[in-house]
Amino acid sequence: MRHWLVTQGRRCLSSVAAQQREQVVTYIAQNAAALIPAVRSTLRARSASDTLVFSISKDIPRDVLQELVACLTEAPQHVGALTGSLDRVPGAPYNVSLASIPKSLATPFRSNIPGAPRIAVGRWPEQKEIWRSNPHKRTDHLDSTGHWAPLWGRENVEHQVPVELEALPARDVRALFLFSDAYAQGLMEGLDFHFSQAHVLGSVAAFTPFVTGREHTLFFQTPAHSRGIYEKGAVGLAIHAPASLERTYSGLVPVGPRLAITGARGNIISSLDHHNAAQQMIWLLTSRRTAQGAPIQDPQHVRSMSSQVRKDDELFLGIFACQEDAMPITMARIQSGHPMRGTISIDTDTQICSNMFAQLYRSGEHEQHKDPPAPALVRYTMASGAEMSSALKDLAPQQGALNGVMSLPGIFFSASEMGWFGRHASQCAQAYTVPHASASLVWS
Repeated sequence: MRHWLVTQGRRCLSSVAAQQREQVVTYIAQNAAALIPAVRSTLRARSASDTLVFSISKDIPRDVLQELVACLTEAPQHVGALTGSLDRVPGAPYNVSLASIPKSLATPFRSNIPGAPRIAVGRWPEQKEIWRSNPHKRTDHLDSTGHWAPLWGRENVEHQVPVELEALPARDVRALFLFSDAYAQGLMEGLDFHFSQAHVLGSVAAFTPFVTGREHTLFFQTPAHSRGIYEKGAVGLAIHAPASLERTYSGLVPVGPRLAITGARGNIISSLDHHNAAQQMIWLLTSRRTAQGAPIQDPQHVRSMSSQVRKDDELFLGIFACQEDAMPITMARIQSGHPMRGTISIDTDTQICSNMFAQLYRSGEHEQHKDPPAPALVRYTMASGAEMSSALKDLAPQQGALNGVMSLPGIFFSASEMGWFGRHASQCAQAYTVPHASASLVWS
């Protein structure tokens, strides 16, 4: 599954910020070599004092890729990544996206805060990454505070943030945008703690072991930080302009009514409307109604009910704060369920509480749920699956090609193979792997 990141900027001559605004463009071509003169032309027109943000699709031929990286990393202050390809877009195999952002609008940062430990096997614990990075940090913190609850499941118990962000007042950070490896949990926890009122939108960079010899390929340089290419951690921007986050879920059809969550812990739901949660899901899928009477205890009967659910069904659960809310707090795939025990597990880091509500969804057509749109000078959009075509159609209707290159002024695309993560202000950041979904970070 591929997820896409799109950034759009529009000119607003009446805005005070028009004199200090981003220069944003995406180039798409079937011939990768044609991208080089287009990129060089754009770089000559930008201000050398701006921060250059870029993404390059990893499947560009090696000789062209090397030349593009060389010219883009000449910028004295840059943030970038190798990302996935736009293979869902017909006639658009190769792309490069550029954004030149004035220093007054964003602060670049580089993070090496560790996330969840990577899975490792073997009998020698000292060779495992978790044992090389202070395995006693949680117990040390417990000794000093006496409270265990804030440490449970945390990777960043000291609430660290990148050094570039340490001195920034929280009120000056309106949003955060970044490229990361697949282990951004520690960074997200630090950002949640220090910049809780900022929106977050990020993308997992592409796997590149057969392209650059690195697991991921991230680029970063500032006057205070020498030029570097990294495979771990994250690079990004703290945005100082007012921002908001919009989400869209497409191709998800609601099944049955919205149910009250009456028993839950972590990402496990045990009771819906005071009934066995897994059996409630089965009733909704097979009979389009909620469970009647007491939970079924006969194993043979339960197996017969479960067999009526299609094995290839993609099922998702929306978690809502209130019964009347139009958009969920989160939308996550149902990972597993146990009809006898009554539990269902969903793929989310959100702490589910018994005062929330749940809505079952299955994959379908022509259904769309979205936040109200906001006027924007700049729009960052991440999309997946079929939603990519919709996003591209809305942001860039029919465009012509010049010298074999399609130019999309004001739009920034970046594809991710492993999903995206984000949060609304005052919520906790989390990963999103729901297909046919998009999220937009809107600068106003």
